[in-house]
Amino acid sequence: MKPYTLFYCQGCGSAGVEAALELAGASYQGEPVAPWEPGPALDRLRSLNPLAQIPTLLTPDGEVLTESVAILIHLIEQFPDATLAPPPGSGARAQLWRWLVFLATNIYAAVGVGDHPERWVSEKARDELVEGSVEVRKRSWLILEAQLSPAPFLLGAQMTVLDIQVAMMSRWRPRRVWFDESCPRLAAAVRRTEESPIVAAVWARNFE
Repeated sequence: MKPYTLFYCQGCGSAGVEAALELAGASYQGEPVAPWEPGPALDRLRSLNPLAQIPTLLTPDGEVLTESVAILIHLIEQFPDATLAPPPGSGARAQLWRWLVFLATNIYAAVGVGDHPERWVSEKARDELVEGSVEVRKRSWLILEAQLSPAPFLLGAQMTVLDIQVAMMSRWRPRRVWFDESCPRLAAAVRRTEESPIVAAVWARNFE
C-alpha cells in the first residue's frame, strides 16, 4: 500500500496531523511547502487544494483531504486501535467532536485572520485586525479553560488528538507565557501531552 503524503511546513498546523500520523503508526511521507513562496511545491499543493492550505493530506488511495478536523476524523476512523480518540458512543467522544470544531472555528480561524489581515481589510486597518484576532483567541482559550477539567488529559485518562491540537495551537499567539498564566488547567494537560516521546519528537522538528 502507498503511504500517506502530508503537505507540511515547519511550525504550521500540519504539526498536529504529523503527530497523529506518528501515534497511529501510519506509513507517510512529507512534502514541505511554504504557502507564501511561489514555486513548484506550491503549484503542486494548489493543484490538490486550490486554497493552498497546510495541512493537506493525500491518502494511499489518492483521496485529497483538507481541513485539520476532517483529516483527524479520517485518521481516527482508519486507525481505531491507535487511541487517538475516546471510545465510539462515549460522552468523551462527543466532547471530542465538540471541542475539535470549537478550536477550528474560533481559535484556528482567528489565526488565519491575524496571519493574513490583507485578505480582510485595507492596510490602515491591519494592525487593529491583528490585535482583535489575538483577543478572540484569548477569549476562546478562557472558554475552554472554564469548560474542561483535565484528568489528567483534556478528556480523561487518555491522550487524544484534542490534546495534540491544543498543545500545538498554544504555541501560537498569544504564546505560551500568556497561555500558561491564564489557562493553568489546559497548560497542565499540554505539559503531559508534550511528555509523550512521539509528540516531543514531532515538536522538536516543528517548534525547536
